[in-house]
Amino acid sequence: MDSMPQDEVLSLGTATVALQPGNETRRFRVHSASFKVLPGRRRVRIWFEGPEGSVAVEMSRTTFWHLTALWHERSIAADNPSTKQRPTRRKRS
Repeated sequence: MDSMPQDEVLSLGTATVALQPGNETRRFRVHSASFKVLPGRRRVRIWFEGPEGSVAVEMSRTTFWHLTALWHERSIAADNPSTKQRPTRRKRS
């Protein structure tokens, strides 16, 4: 069974990264992302790259698993009509 390369690049289309050091916000376009499990460490790296530069986020594998599970659950809940708030109707007396 072939294993997926750990540094496989995913095309993101028109995504944006926002960095907020202090009160300043800097946004830049990113066109690709890659994921890597750091060898000999229990950490992962997510790398975003674009025409203006790149940014990497490193975290523990456990934190990554929790974060991706949360994103997955919330994205599914957003599509579930039973979890969306419906406008309330006022009853006429």
